Amino acid sequence: MIRKILKLTSNDINLKLPNEFVGKEVEILVFPTDISRGATIEQRTQNMQDEKIAKEFAAVGSKRFSGKALVADDNEINLQLICRMIEDLGLEVVTARNGKEAVECREAEKFDIVFMDIAMPVMDGFEAIERIIKFEQKNHFPHVPIVAFTANALTDDRLKRKEIDECLAKPLRKEKLTEVLSKFLKS
Repeated sequence: MIRKILKLTSNDINLKLPNEFVGKEVEILVFPTDISRGATIEQRTQNMQDEKIAKEFAAVGSKRFSGKALVADDNEINLQLICRMIEDLGLEVVTARNGKEAVECREAEKFDIVFMDIAMPVMDGFEAIERIIKFEQKNHFPHVPIVAFTANALTDDRLKRKEIDECLAKPLRKEKLTEVLSKFLKS
């Protein structure tokens, strides 16, 4: 099958496999990127994720919201992806790269919604959420909805705490994000 695909695209691939793989079924991944341009695996992965986000956005439609969101995540790629999705839905975004920065941002600015990764360095999302809640209570500020997101959404019982208004599993999906925003913000 791979040989047929390669013939159709007029590309040749020469592989040297270790002896232990000769005669065995081997899965080969082919990226639709010109490797000679120096694209890294991360760049190719980002391109594929960008295409996936664009398809999800088209499927969800053009629902738009207004407001300001705080997004905290220590992973730069995840941060860029969620920010892009939120901005595409009409919100202004401020970013933080750990829980401590998120608390500082919340204390300095007004937000309509907060998105908080749970596993972060310096201060994790749980502690940051607790500090944000204490800050709001101490200053008699209205509660800003806090949406936690994590790869372990189904296994961490701490995500069921009352301070967390909603929880999203990674990887984030545009339709779920739109559903959560619809719950807390006006479109």
